[in-house]
This record gives sequence, C-alpha cells and structure tokens, in this order.
Amino acid sequence: MTDEMDEDLDRYRHTHESNTEWKLRRQFIAAHHDALERNRLLCLANCFINVECYGCTYPEPVMLELKRLTMELQGNELQDHRQLQASRRAVKFVKES
Repeated sequence: MTDEMDEDLDRYRHTHESNTEWKLRRQFIAAHHDALERNRLLCLANCFINVECYGCTYPEPVMLELKRLTMELQGNELQDHRQLQASRRAVKFVKES
C-alpha cells in the first residue's frame, strides 16, 4: 500500500475509535475500497466493527454480505481480535477455599 493510500484511508478514522477498532476497520476498507462504492464501504465497515467488537447483529442480508466480505480479509488482525474476545468472554471459576 502506498503512502498516499495510507493517508487517504486515515481520513476515515473516527475520533472516538480505539486503535484496535481502527486497525480492523482500516483493514476492511483497504481490502474492499475498489469493489464497493465509498458510502456503502464506509457503512459496511462500521457495521463490521459493530459486529466484531460489540456483538451487534443486522438483518440477514447485511450479515451475509459482511460474512462474505470478512472471509476475503487477509492477515492475522481479525483472527487475533476474535481469539482475544473469546478469551475475555470465557467464564473463569475460582476454586472454593
């Protein structure tokens, strides 16, 4: 990815976004910027973060489109994020003393 494209993508970062959210959303935008119209891409990128980070759900057609687009992502960021989320949701028991 060129420096010019990096700067272009960085303009889409929200001020409230954490570094993790931005890294995932940026990856999504970069992967699909040629395939989708800009407004649709940014909308789906926000939905992607809401699903991955906050457990939101959307109507089935949107979820299917997100699933298809997410399968095309390359790199370990998403897999690492999912593993971290799963470990945080795991119930941990303390032995009785």
